[in-house]
Amino acid sequence: MPNLLHGANPLTRVFMMFIWVTPILASIDWVSAAVSLVLTLSFAPLCGVSWARVFKAGWFLFLVAPISGISMLLYGEPSGTEYFHWWLIHVTENSLSLAIAITLRVFAVALPMVVLARDIDPTELGDALSQILKLPSRFVIGAVAGVRMMTLFQSDWQSLGMA
Repeated sequence: MPNLLHGANPLTRVFMMFIWVTPILASIDWVSAAVSLVLTLSFAPLCGVSWARVFKAGWFLFLVAPISGISMLLYGEPSGTEYFHWWLIHVTENSLSLAIAITLRVFAVALPMVVLARDIDPTELGDALSQILKLPSRFVIGAVAGVRMMTLFQSDWQSLGMA
């Protein structure tokens, strides 16, 4: 499987995450989130991440995204055709479109992180933060420790799953 990110600087991956996700955070329409989601799923195999691995790593999104969409459906800004109304709950045309947009947006923000943050070496990240960005040593040590703890958490989770 090809991997376009093999040997890429960890800061390049972090920068790509920032560039990819920032416009999605600034918009609330479902089209930009859907386009980002399709592009992420299209580029994932080229980045060395199979679709099975994307879905395996992002399984929790199938729980979180509908919850955020349902809350937007029930309590979003009411406008347009009203489909259902009870006390504080207003299900309208606008709240339905917002629910779809927010659900897609959760996927569109999180899945690029799964693809781009995969296999970031903590030591290389620390080297890049200190040598390229010239960040203070305490921040670099904290970032390296955070990334290292995530890799340890993943291995512990796999061990628990096998048990």
